[in-house]
Amino acid sequence: MVLGNTVLDKSHFRDDYFTLYDGSDRSKKSQFQLSSISSGNTRVLSIPDQDGEILLVDGGILSVADLTLTGTLTANILTDGTQSLTAGAFTADIMPDNDGTLQVGTDTKKFLSGNFSLLVGIDTMTISGGRIFDTSGQITLDTNNFITTGTLGAGAITGTSLITGGNIGIAADLDLLQLAADLLTVNGKVGIGGAPTTHPLHIFQSAHTTGILINGFDTQSAETGSISINTSGNMASTSSKRMVYTAATDIFFRGGASSNTINFADNTDADVLLVHGGGNVIMGDGTNKTVISATGDITQAGTAITTLDQLYLNEITTPTAVPDDGAIYTKNNNELFFQSGDGVEHLLHGDAFSEIWFNGTGTVEVTISTQNAFTKIDSFAAIGHEDDLLNVVGNISTNTLTLSSIASGEYEVSYHGSVTATGGADKLMRFNVGITLATPKDITNVTDNLVSPIVITSVAHGLDNGEMVEIVNVVGNTAANGSFIVDSKADDTFVIVALDGSATTGNGDYNEGSPTGDITIEYPGSMAIKRAVRGADLGAVSATGLHILVSGDVLSLYVANLSGTTNLTLATVSLDAFRIGD
Repeated sequence: MVLGNTVLDKSHFRDDYFTLYDGSDRSKKSQFQLSSISSGNTRVLSIPDQDGEILLVDGGILSVADLTLTGTLTANILTDGTQSLTAGAFTADIMPDNDGTLQVGTDTKKFLSGNFSLLVGIDTMTISGGRIFDTSGQITLDTNNFITTGTLGAGAITGTSLITGGNIGIAADLDLLQLAADLLTVNGKVGIGGAPTTHPLHIFQSAHTTGILINGFDTQSAETGSISINTSGNMASTSSKRMVYTAATDIFFRGGASSNTINFADNTDADVLLVHGGGNVIMGDGTNKTVISATGDITQAGTAITTLDQLYLNEITTPTAVPDDGAIYTKNNNELFFQSGDGVEHLLHGDAFSEIWFNGTGTVEVTISTQNAFTKIDSFAAIGHEDDLLNVVGNISTNTLTLSSIASGEYEVSYHGSVTATGGADKLMRFNVGITLATPKDITNVTDNLVSPIVITSVAHGLDNGEMVEIVNVVGNTAANGSFIVDSKADDTFVIVALDGSATTGNGDYNEGSPTGDITIEYPGSMAIKRAVRGADLGAVSATGLHILVSGDVLSLYVANLSGTTNLTLATVSLDAFRIGD
């Protein structure tokens, strides 16, 4: 047979000369094209012994409306429309490009393009080397497991349980890995905020903007904002093994369900603070422990007590007061203080005292050189008991009791003596304790020449009528210098009266230059004795008073002769001071 210049035999045909057309419509045609066969090769097509359709291949993808398998299919399957796949098993990447269904066995798997979900209805889907991946969608598991040794990536994962020996990738902008009810089980390590180190659970957060909730109990749930750790676990930093809590709120510790206790121990595991569930606070070890119960009862080693064996306080300086709160503290001067909410500091003990005295086989004489002026009694010969902190120091050389730098407070001061007037004649005399002030009171003005009585100006002097004072260094009106009784006092002024009760009169105009004058000694009116001292027989003098003294004040005993300059003879005399605290 000849077609053009080509000779054809009955067994060979050129593919471009062989055309089939439809019997009813000749415009429907088909041809065989062999150009894809490698040179020198002959390919054989076998027709199965059954009716059916010829399947087409486009780009390596098998497109089929319905496919029934008797074995295992290894291929890429593109669903288009509503196709079904019946197979004993298959291994494939499933890549849907639009809405459709994939039939496996008797179950229907639905794929949604774009933000799609996979509904798995079979008992177990196993992917060994493949993957299911869609970062913009969601993978939903019904009631059974999804098991993979590959990679599972999704925007969110919800379901009953997830077990993986591979990796779980969650989109960075999502908050949670969601599992509907059960646990996330990981055989390896979990890192949150950073790569896991040597610890099974590693949580790292550089900015402390959120809380951390860890529930380590099988049955007990953690409260909102709490950290729960099971009884066999530890929470510790890598180096110092401690938990640090820094927040302007309360911190609560709750014990385990069995013992219901919180135990704070030292580095030898000895109990330091043990808190029971009933509200008890336990301090010390298991034997010599102190228990403060929820009702406020205090027991020590099982015995009821009212005070602890010891309470340790750091030595501090005076703290800043907190309104409506009180503070108890100690300083490095061995003193204990209470500070009220208004900042007033009160001494809590009276461990400050001393005494000086004289008592001999004979008598001693005190020289009085000026009438109506106090003279220090300088006849003390022994120092009695003193506190071991030397807050008050007796001195028989100076005949004084001196308060140390930490000895301020309220004192009970006493003096006693047996006296006579030297020479045999009776004399009117005054006796008093004199307080040489650590800080003299400044005088700012004195009335001038011939003014009677003399008026002293000393701002906020704090003196009372009947007290007596020693004034020195007034220039101009020198009649204001000496020993006087305070009278007609006002806040900033007072009148001075002579010790015998006579009025004072200025002898010159006050000089406002320097010095302006000072009140150096106070003679408390509560300890004043005015009496006739016998010249022939001994008489007793004795007084006790309470006084506020400050550090550096000096106490001495004084006598004044109102009748002349006759000396005083002493058979015995004593002076003591005892701080009574606040």
